[in-house]
Amino acid sequence: MNVVNSQEFLTTVLGGVESLAKNIFGTAVDSAKKDAQTFLDSMQENLTTWTQQLALGQISVDDLKWQIESKKDLAQMELLKNVGIAQIKIDEFKKGVVNLICSTILSKIGL
Repeated sequence: MNVVNSQEFLTTVLGGVESLAKNIFGTAVDSAKKDAQTFLDSMQENLTTWTQQLALGQISVDDLKWQIESKKDLAQMELLKNVGIAQIKIDEFKKGVVNLICSTILSKIGL
């Protein structure tokens, strides 16, 4: 089971990112999606491992959320910074992306 490498997972998360960006920024949707994609790519291996561990009962949902949350600061969001988005809005966006990733993983594995 490789949920986080599936096109469906990526499509779901990036679709949510688009809505999130529209709600938070009103603009910069393309930059937000590209930055979110870079963030997902940077932790792809970890997401795969954590998802498998969660599905096997080796970690809890809270552990998964904590692990993903701990990687949030790695999300540089360079494109959003380059288009002049304020850091407080970027931080709000990063939190939303983490929540999207967690909720998508949970729905894909049936939790």
